[in-house]
Amino acid sequence: MKKPLTGNLLGPLLGMGLLACMPVALTAGTDSGSADRAKGEQAYAAKDYAQAMRWCRKAADQGDAAAQTEVGTLYELGQGVTRDYKNALKWYLKAAVQDNSDAQYHLAQLYEAGNGVKRDYHQAVKWFRKAAAQGKSYAEIGMGQLYEDGKGVTQDYQEAMKWYQKAEAHGDQAAKKSIEKLKHKMAK
Repeated sequence: MKKPLTGNLLGPLLGMGLLACMPVALTAGTDSGSADRAKGEQAYAAKDYAQAMRWCRKAADQGDAAAQTEVGTLYELGQGVTRDYKNALKWYLKAAVQDNSDAQYHLAQLYEAGNGVKRDYHQAVKWFRKAAAQGKSYAEIGMGQLYEDGKGVTQDYQEAMKWYQKAEAHGDQAAKKSIEKLKHKMAK
């Protein structure tokens, strides 16, 4: 039986404005990789980022997709290691192909911003869409923003509204602001 972990590494991204949602609990398996990841999450909570990287990397090397995402996050934020978007991209991709929606979302962000990779809105759409298909509200907001701005897709306010409304239905408070902003834009 899998249980949610609350000590994940996504929380700090919220404070940096890198995520438009509440922290997402990661899921632990019963293998040694998840035990190592749990030790990494404990070290992270204690702000011992070098130890967090050590333990999460050990789990990531065993194929633990959540740990791979966390290693990517540590590289993206430069915690316990030198900030390295290319390594973040590498680890997010390993987890994303295992259908880890958090990694898919982070990949989309890296492609959208051009961090560690050439800016590519089509790749951003691809990865936001995959995460959104798993019900991740922050990825739904990402899709809405791309449709609103016409980046990687044809600009379409109705389609943007659809994505924002999906995020709102998933309880995302930021979606309400996006809906109101888009309604105002559409009324002009």
